[in-house]
Amino acid sequence: MDPEFSQEALTYIVNHVALPPQLPQGREKNTAEGERALLALLLDHVEAFYGRCPPSDKDSWTKIRRALQLSVPAHNKGTLSSEKVKNALNYLGPEGMNLDISMSD
Repeated sequence: MDPEFSQEALTYIVNHVALPPQLPQGREKNTAEGERALLALLLDHVEAFYGRCPPSDKDSWTKIRRALQLSVPAHNKGTLSSEKVKNALNYLGPEGMNLDISMSD
């Protein structure tokens, strides 16, 4: 799958993947679209890698893949929904995922 992204989304991806953390120095517009695009791109490549990874690595990549899949609905409207994040974490279950998360409503 080759997702198509707007110019703003592609700029966001470059800014958050290729540039040092201090750049860009101005406030970005439409970060929600950029976050969704970055997540879609990452998930697309994890899916492709998962299909080609050695069987011995499948278990670890299954967990990563599932965590990314579950984060898509949590980002659906541009902001993280604490309820959707909690539901996603509950769905992942306690086995194999050690997370240290602090959330406030």
